[in-house]
Amino acid sequence: MRNISKASLCLLVSLFYTASYAQQTSCTMPAPQFQLDKPHIFSAQQEQWLGDAQAAQLEPDYTLLDEKDTLEITLIGKKLLAQLPPTPVQFTLRAYVDNEVNAFSIAGGHVYISRKLIIDAHDEDEVAGVLAHEIGHIYSHHMTVGETREMKALLHVTSLADRRDVEDKQQLLINAPWESGGNETIGERESAEVQADSIALYAMTSAGYAGTALTENLERITDSKGNTSLFLKILSGEDIEIALRVHSAHKLVNALSSGCKSTKTSSSPSFFEFQMKLRTEAPHWLVEPTPGLASTSLDPPLRPFLACIIHESARAQAS
Repeated sequence: MRNISKASLCLLVSLFYTASYAQQTSCTMPAPQFQLDKPHIFSAQQEQWLGDAQAAQLEPDYTLLDEKDTLEITLIGKKLLAQLPPTPVQFTLRAYVDNEVNAFSIAGGHVYISRKLIIDAHDEDEVAGVLAHEIGHIYSHHMTVGETREMKALLHVTSLADRRDVEDKQQLLINAPWESGGNETIGERESAEVQADSIALYAMTSAGYAGTALTENLERITDSKGNTSLFLKILSGEDIEIALRVHSAHKLVNALSSGCKSTKTSSSPSFFEFQMKLRTEAPHWLVEPTPGLASTSLDPPLRPFLACIIHESARAQAS
């Protein structure tokens, strides 16, 4: 069999993407509710300060890919955000290195998606669905509603002032002894997930993505094997929150119009090239050993406990 050049392969993908997009049936759906029915104490500016403070604390623990190497994620995010109402939140979408298929978001528009999720995705629509879901959490102010509940329960705080005050209260919350009243119930978490999925489907379908990709990806990463029965999921021992998440997502997708359901998944040429690059190219962020270093015997030797910590740290950075 002849080898197909990278340029030819990209051309084939481009032709397929164009044909697929042209064949899509028009899809419209009513706008969802964009905010949770729960109050929070954060203004738009305070929410941004909160997210920026959380990001500053969280990001040093992750290996983030260079933004210039993941511009495709930003482009997908902009395409989704263009379908949603204007917001003062400054969105930042970043990819990070991890062996798990995962994505998460924090306040202030900070969205994180694992490199493995991007690599394992069947198409661009699946990645768009994950990003749209996390954007949905931010649009519905899920994080600030949670922070409000926890600050009131643990710190007795019911209002915030300037940036310094927001950052101080966030740090106090991290160090506060946990007490009853700050927990989010399963029902509250499920309600937030459903709302994020509703916003995600609206943004996806309005942007031309296939809404069915949301559940297709969710089924695969949760190993649901197409089983949508909530009773059977729980009976089989599946985590109840995961079971509720998959079941609720299916209900939303099944309620889509026939036009939305008939939209086919596909990948743009730029996404295909981006995904292939992540799969095949050695990450440039791996730091080469400093030249000229020599090993030294310690006398007395390093205590076993410290040696174990250093070994595990080095292994984690190399993986």
